[in-house]
Amino acid sequence: MPLSADTLLDRVRLKSQIKRWQGIAIMLGIILGFLSFSEMLGIAPGGSYIARITIDGIIEEDQHRNERLEALTKDDHVRAVIVAINSPGGTVVGGEDLYRELKEVAKAKPTVTVMGTMATSAAYMASLPAERIFARDGTITGSIGVLLQSAEVVDLAKKLGVDFVTIKSSPLKAIPSPTEKLTPEGRASIESLIKDFYNVFVDMIVESRKMPREKVLEFADGRIFTGRQALSLKLIDEIGNEQQAVAWLKKEKGLSDSIEVHDYKTEKKPDEGFGAFLGGFMPFKRIFEKVSLQGLLSVYQDGIVTH
Repeated sequence: MPLSADTLLDRVRLKSQIKRWQGIAIMLGIILGFLSFSEMLGIAPGGSYIARITIDGIIEEDQHRNERLEALTKDDHVRAVIVAINSPGGTVVGGEDLYRELKEVAKAKPTVTVMGTMATSAAYMASLPAERIFARDGTITGSIGVLLQSAEVVDLAKKLGVDFVTIKSSPLKAIPSPTEKLTPEGRASIESLIKDFYNVFVDMIVESRKMPREKVLEFADGRIFTGRQALSLKLIDEIGNEQQAVAWLKKEKGLSDSIEVHDYKTEKKPDEGFGAFLGGFMPFKRIFEKVSLQGLLSVYQDGIVTH
């Protein structure tokens, strides 16, 4: 039975409305997808903002973090940067790597550091590029120094009837080693290695904090300090939190009173699996982080749990 003209018109109108709603649904999907992607990357959805970079836990080399920080320097929406640090430090190369990347960020954007519970060793190193460093009265910072840890089990192995056989090209190859006694020559070689980067660390402080080297050497002996003590030593600039840091940026850098702070994520999505499950429990996480550290370290430690 042929359809009437009115019925045909109704169907045309219905198809048109369906296509219109389909188009709206697709556009909404694209917008929501973009917002979700932006949130995942820690990007503010349009407009100028202050980027908050969070440095938490053990500091190691991280190419993904470096790439994100490089992208930050080119982002015209970012008017200033807050580096929020809560870390005991990490590897020497990890700290140096982060220091140099944040130094580039500070060249491109007004940058401040806000220390949390702890910002020691390599974490203090990472705070240095900032134009102004804030900390709480009770923040633990300092611990300026370098260490290399090893173990030696030769005597224990002998009691168990075990002899280690090591053939190497020269006496100083592969030291320190658990399977042989550390000789005076070996100890001197390692101490020279540690001293060399310790001097690099001191030079970073001299340059960044505009302090005489002799003054820095007076307290750069591995000691930790409270925020109040660090302020008196000029290791930091002000007692305060993020609120005070934002107020300083607005006043000194002419930022709008309405500007907001947004997280700028630099870390990768956490790995899945049993290790990640255990890592969710703080004691296990701390132990796993501690065990993962290798090479020269710039970290504040207390027993097996790093905190």
